[in-house]
Amino acid sequence: MTAEGKLWQLIQRLAEKTAQGAVVWEATAAQNTFQTSFPQYSVRIVELDYQDYRSPQYMLEMLDGNGNVIERVDGIDIQKAVSTDTSNDVTNTMRDLYRAARRHALGVDTALDSLLSELEKAR
Repeated sequence: MTAEGKLWQLIQRLAEKTAQGAVVWEATAAQNTFQTSFPQYSVRIVELDYQDYRSPQYMLEMLDGNGNVIERVDGIDIQKAVSTDTSNDVTNTMRDLYRAARRHALGVDTALDSLLSELEKAR
């Protein structure tokens, strides 16, 4: 399997495990960047705002234990490397991963629960 194929597999597994609540994401000092850590490596998901595209693009970074970026790939790179039948899957999966990481890191679900509870009390 190519490196890009393995990266695509990593993205898919991160998205799946994040949706299950098994991966903990944190906000970083960089805007639109969220990170999760494992014993030896960390992963960041970044939303990029390329002006050449109508919608944001997403980038995944792998960091070593010292915080050095050892790999960086965006959806366009993955789409070029894997089957063209998966181009929509790549875009959607990376977008969904970014959104889920953001929601988790910023506590959006907790905020929603709190707001809904307050609105119930207002009746």
